Amino acid sequence: MTDVVTGAFGVTGRYIARRLLALGKRVRTIISHPNRPNPFGDQVELQLLNFDDPRALGESLRGAAQNLPIGA
Repeated sequence: MTDVVTGAFGVTGRYIARRLLALGKRVRTIISHPNRPNPFGDQVELQLLNFDDPRALGESLRGAAQNLPIGA
């Protein structure tokens, strides 16, 4: 199972994603800006998404053990 951390490139989300990775978890983040620097390289799965599309949002969460929505 994968843990989804929305906001994994921000300060709090980055901390949570790092902790999950340290625990051996698979991590996915949902992004809306594909050109934003990725501090995790290939350790975190990236899911590009238009947040205005509820169906696509549901698909991006498929197979997730939990969703941790981190935001401002």
